[in-house]
Amino acid sequence: MRNMYRTIAALLIAVLLLAALGCAENGGAIVGKDYNFKKTMRDGYPVTEHGTTLTVWAQIKTNLGSYGNYGETEFAKYLREATGINVEYIHPPATQEDTSFTLMIASGSLPDIIGYRWGNYGNGGMAGAVLDNIAVPINGILENGGAPNLKKVLDGNPGWKKSIITDDNHIVMFPYIADEGLASYSGGMIRKDWLDSLGLDVPTTIDELEIVLRAFRGMGVKTPLSIDLQNVMSPMVNALTSGFGVGSEFYAEDGKIKYGPYEPGYKDFVGTMRKWYDEGLYDKEFAAADYSKFSALIARGDLGIAYGGNGGSWGEWLPALYAANPQARLASLPPFTAVKGQRAEFGHLEKIFQEFGSVITTRCKDVELAAKLLDYGFSEQGSMLFNFGKEGEAYVMDGTQPKYTERLRDTDKNGGVSLSQAISYYCGTGYFGAPFVQDARFMEEFYTIPEQRQNIKTWGDSNMARHLIPNLQYTAEEAREVSRLTTDLQTYKQESLYKFIAGVNRMEDYDGFLKTLESIGIQRALELQQAAYDRYLRRE
Repeated sequence: MRNMYRTIAALLIAVLLLAALGCAENGGAIVGKDYNFKKTMRDGYPVTEHGTTLTVWAQIKTNLGSYGNYGETEFAKYLREATGINVEYIHPPATQEDTSFTLMIASGSLPDIIGYRWGNYGNGGMAGAVLDNIAVPINGILENGGAPNLKKVLDGNPGWKKSIITDDNHIVMFPYIADEGLASYSGGMIRKDWLDSLGLDVPTTIDELEIVLRAFRGMGVKTPLSIDLQNVMSPMVNALTSGFGVGSEFYAEDGKIKYGPYEPGYKDFVGTMRKWYDEGLYDKEFAAADYSKFSALIARGDLGIAYGGNGGSWGEWLPALYAANPQARLASLPPFTAVKGQRAEFGHLEKIFQEFGSVITTRCKDVELAAKLLDYGFSEQGSMLFNFGKEGEAYVMDGTQPKYTERLRDTDKNGGVSLSQAISYYCGTGYFGAPFVQDARFMEEFYTIPEQRQNIKTWGDSNMARHLIPNLQYTAEEAREVSRLTTDLQTYKQESLYKFIAGVNRMEDYDGFLKTLESIGIQRALELQQAAYDRYLRRE
């Protein structure tokens, strides 16, 4: 029944989208529109002498708690004060974001600005938003002085610019970009105090890891190693597959797109995990591990090595361990190699641009004013406001490091909310598509435990940047085919991986696994992604 409802919903969205496209005009001509930018070219902020209220549609983040509208937050008040621009925020109902977005597009009744993950737009992503007359390309705005702060950021970071430009050389949005220092936030940690007692170092190769796991087992550790092998955590699994010379999913290598499970080294990875499972070195409950219980397992000493998110997982697990055993110590675990001393090829690294951003719509009543508002987050003052809030209230400077005040940190003074919630109240992180560059110094404040700060450095020490597939753009037809193929491939791969490790499938039958990948369409999936990747490489 649930699948039936999902199918009906998907068909409804498709029908509405087609209806919207039937009414669409080509918006590409807007690129060269000649704006005067009188508001933008005035000196600084706040803007004066205007009576316009801009409307912004965006999905609100769940950690805003009791705030029903972003306009009620302290940050929204700060932004109004700093820019002089009135903003009315419009939010879709929770869990109905995509349906609400599609209905809005189909209606043709657009706000001035839309914050969204534009790579998810079903008719060609960012490029489709231009062709369907939804988004105003901002090339002309940038060239004519309408967004000087964003232009400075993009000119100083050509790689960022290449990520946000379309294959047709349109710049569509004012993007949300994560500084490179924020791109590694999941990985493994190991019981360093146990290593010390055994006279062992933190392992860096697969062979060293196996020695450590057996030593932990010899100490009576119930589960020497646990890692979630689900698709959603694949960047973290790269830390292990790296030791076998492959990535865990699709990746780039020397200009070619590859699929890790279709490469020879992946069989060695699966065979090793199978061996460790049989020996009791790998989590016997890996297929149904309840990671919400890991805090207690780590605190009891039942886990020697675990993998998780730096904030949500280790932010809970580390304090639990130290409260239960003040003498215990955990150390960051690097991505693995096959040869001692080599740098890992693969690891956990996220794209700095996830295709979130804010576009000025073709129905915007004041494009110049909208550009002025969206450009503020890329200014020096705006960057500090978006990342840290208002100086003196949300943060104070300690040398070169902004420090959040007790207003955010002290639960007795902030209404009993978490630091994450408080940051969303006071800083510009409360809705998806907020336009700014997230400062790497943010993590120095968000990660309060020294081990968390070290994790970022250790987990990010790999050549993964060479292998990370950038944002690829497809036609609507290509996007549907790629989505179908990758879903089918990933589903089959995941099922097979579990069966091989648990012994349901024999390793002697691994060639059959590869043949089934071929029958599903791995070659076609690689062909489509390769073509899109080649177009990306040709972007100006």
